[in-house]
Amino acid sequence: MTFLFYNFLIVIFLQHTILSKKILIYSPSYTGSHILTNGRIADILVQNGHDVTLLILDFDSNVKFNGTKLAKVVRMTNLSETYEALMNDWLGGEDEQPDMAGISTRYAFEKVSNSICKIIVSRRKELDFLKDEKFDLGFVEMIEYCGHGILHYLNIKTTIWISTTPLHDTVAWNFGLPTTPSYIPSVEENFNGPIMNFWERLINTRQLLIQLSLQYISSEMCTSTFRNNIREDFPNLRSLARKSSIGFVMTDEILDVPRPILHKIIYIGGLGFENPKPLTSYWSSIMNMGKKGVILFSMGTGASFSLFTVEKKMDILKAFNEFPEYQFILKINKDDEESKELIKNFNNIVLTKWMPQPDLLGHENMKLFITHGGIASVIESHMNGIPMIVIPAFADQQRNAKFIEWRSTGKAILRSNLNFETLKDAINEILTNNIYKNKVNRIKKLIRTKPGTPEKKLVDWTNYVLINDGLDELNSPATDLNIFVYHGIDVLLFLILLFITLIYIFIKIFTLLFGIKKMATKKNLKQKKD
Repeated sequence: MTFLFYNFLIVIFLQHTILSKKILIYSPSYTGSHILTNGRIADILVQNGHDVTLLILDFDSNVKFNGTKLAKVVRMTNLSETYEALMNDWLGGEDEQPDMAGISTRYAFEKVSNSICKIIVSRRKELDFLKDEKFDLGFVEMIEYCGHGILHYLNIKTTIWISTTPLHDTVAWNFGLPTTPSYIPSVEENFNGPIMNFWERLINTRQLLIQLSLQYISSEMCTSTFRNNIREDFPNLRSLARKSSIGFVMTDEILDVPRPILHKIIYIGGLGFENPKPLTSYWSSIMNMGKKGVILFSMGTGASFSLFTVEKKMDILKAFNEFPEYQFILKINKDDEESKELIKNFNNIVLTKWMPQPDLLGHENMKLFITHGGIASVIESHMNGIPMIVIPAFADQQRNAKFIEWRSTGKAILRSNLNFETLKDAINEILTNNIYKNKVNRIKKLIRTKPGTPEKKLVDWTNYVLINDGLDELNSPATDLNIFVYHGIDVLLFLILLFITLIYIFIKIFTLLFGIKKMATKKNLKQKKD
């Protein structure tokens, strides 16, 4: 019996040793939500026996937290102030920007990202100690390509790509996955759902081409950075990205358009989202203030109420005032003194700098969530059965907003259309029309009863990659095809030319036969006359 017991302990020890690997997560602080997402990934992997290090690159120095409770943290600071300036300019403020960023703004983003990449590469010696860790696996985000180069520099050969939005066009393209613009909306700066008329499909195709062109330019700029600073034969960063063993997508299949997919793309939306916990006495009292319920307004970690001009802030507050039987919770920045002054004449609004959002959304008195449409907030709201009004700010948020309308779980209002009337009407529509609550409860049920949890999929697939030293067998042959071969344009052109040639030959033969027959007829007529 003792012998069997010791054998059992040895098996458990060996199993833990096999699955306990060193993992590095490359995590730029694009916004706070990105750090939170990567922190959740890190913590879950640590809980399952892995030794995880979170490498945070301070793109936005205002994001001070690490997002992880369990993983080791390495932080590279003082990278640049241009990123913060660009984001502030992009998001608007007193001089509001258009609903969707243009090519110049998005190109500026790629240039700023590459300039930060140059700084990281120039300071690469600060990261050299990570080589000694001999990491077995690296995670990297899809926003830009620098992470792929850094992981390669650190001698991490096996990687996993993270799409922190719905499946990003960059990830899909590099993995060899078709993105059909007739019904699959491009992810960034695109206010389109899957049902599009001709002009919307034209715009969607343009947005897709812009995105793919920008990602190509970005990859070339970053590749040049590594080749100029490290060695001339440094691999092209697109080729490194394409070799990623799998791609984790941080959304839920139910909230995205049904589309062709690859075996190596795994959806883990809702990862680390916990069930609502009991509220403190303070928040319980607020949740019981509204006679008919509570409405939450939060523009997330990347934006805030200061996104809006004073005029639009007043329109929002006046719209709230039209529903005195509801209590409104409005999230603001800690230094937003202006909003504190503006709400003094409104009785049904509570300001807060922080709130337990998951617990509030899970409360029975929560009736509506007004937000920016970040994918994490969208999933969280649907998992709790709360309809939404989305006022998108940038990136994938326009697309997310349109998908909410497509699923009939909420309404979307572009910033250019946001005013007292549009917001009041949207709130009234959702509060008085049961279709939104019924639809969002349907989505809630679909997500919560789906086989397998995102946590289990993350751990199982990560372990699968580790045990097998990568999954090259899942790489699509499409990644090696040029655009003409990939879309079968060469075959189509050949068939068109063949068809034209056959038609030409048929016409020639017909003309020849008709000419012979005509000559024979003339000859017969001539003979009869003679």
